[in-house]
Amino acid sequence: MRTMLIRRRRAIGVSAAVLLLCALCPTAMGAESWLAIRQANGHDWLYTMNEIERITYGEDELYVTTIERTDTYSLDAIVRIDFIPDTTTVSVGPPGNRPTPPDPLHLFQNWPNPFSPGTQIAFDLPVAGRAELLIFDVSGRLVRTLVDEKRPAGLQSVRWDGRDETGRAVASGVYFYSLTAPGVDENRRMILVK
Repeated sequence: MRTMLIRRRRAIGVSAAVLLLCALCPTAMGAESWLAIRQANGHDWLYTMNEIERITYGEDELYVTTIERTDTYSLDAIVRIDFIPDTTTVSVGPPGNRPTPPDPLHLFQNWPNPFSPGTQIAFDLPVAGRAELLIFDVSGRLVRTLVDEKRPAGLQSVRWDGRDETGRAVASGVYFYSLTAPGVDENRRMILVK
């Protein structure tokens, strides 16, 4: 199971994410599970769950205390936090090298979710290229095309106003959104309430 936090300018409860982090201990996640912190500059910082002693946060910073040190991250610079259980064998490398997380996510959970009347959908393209972001209803019918064009690499966001292709408001319920781009084919679920 992978849990993720996407940066949303204080709108996300960082405290909730930290509480979730503290609840995930090495015995629950396994000794080789990982915490990955992605910053806006594209750097990923990885920790094994069994090396983390404490995770706390202050007004503008997240603190990760390990056996050896305490690392500080500006909350405004954090793009996302991933909790990655180890389901693969990690190869051994030279001392000091950290392994990279398996299969990073590119399509993030919409925010807010559930939502009314609109929501933001963020995605991270690994390379520039043609991208399609589509909304479907539970029967698989295409409701709306949000993106169908060439897009640059990097973190991006679009808003869905809860309307179909003709501009009519859609009914409350579960909807799915799908991102297809070079190296990306991911889907997620969202809930519209009125």
